[in-house]
Amino acid sequence: MDPIEKNEYPILGKAPIVLAILQIQYRLKQDVSNASFAKIHSLIKEKYPILNESSSAQLQVNPKDVNTPVSLKYLRSDGYNFSTKDGIKSFSISNTAFTYQMGSPYNSWAEFSKEALEVWKICGLEQKIEIVLRHSIRYVNAFEIKEETGIVEPSDYFNSFLVVDQKYPNYNRYMFQYTVPLEPSGIISHIGMEIRESFTNVFPFVFDIDVIDMKNVEYDPIKLKSSFDKLREYKNSIFFNTLKERTIQIFK
Repeated sequence: MDPIEKNEYPILGKAPIVLAILQIQYRLKQDVSNASFAKIHSLIKEKYPILNESSSAQLQVNPKDVNTPVSLKYLRSDGYNFSTKDGIKSFSISNTAFTYQMGSPYNSWAEFSKEALEVWKICGLEQKIEIVLRHSIRYVNAFEIKEETGIVEPSDYFNSFLVVDQKYPNYNRYMFQYTVPLEPSGIISHIGMEIRESFTNVFPFVFDIDVIDMKNVEYDPIKLKSSFDKLREYKNSIFFNTLKERTIQIFK
């Protein structure tokens, strides 16, 4: 797929976004101490008052120990998580990655990307990056499909779907995942679609789009922002070209 041109997409009054994620993975010139990450809290605690250490642990099985046959062994600290009181906005920072996420309500890409990159700058790692390994955005959309018959036919709602054996035409759960390489740009997308089981005529639907730039690049904040904007264009193209018009009408 060639790099897409900017298109005019319909404005959705009832945006189905329940989670938006922006991530930068990198290699630092040298590791930063966890104490340094913890100090970030003093700079943003008014907006992100909740601080939690992220750590890795390993499950250990001790068959000879009657009292604790299974235990967790602490391995290392993996940085810190910061979040708002309501948990709608949060971010994590470590020696390998920065991840910013926003739940519902989601207002706009301009607001989301601006806040994510402002928080990233506050983390103070820009001058310490040796190389950006990959960067990505991910959007999880959730909405409901109402079918009076109690049966959903995916081809009525989506342009991408699985063909089901006509011997078994009735089903009330539908899920598949696929990966699209967006050549020659070095960008790929993981796409997941699921109609969840329902015992009524209303079916919860989840549409998950993860767009990733796999290229190793030197850190440049201006080029990185431009690249994120391009990933968002890919995401919009996938979203609107996958849904049929009747499905888009659900959001208006």
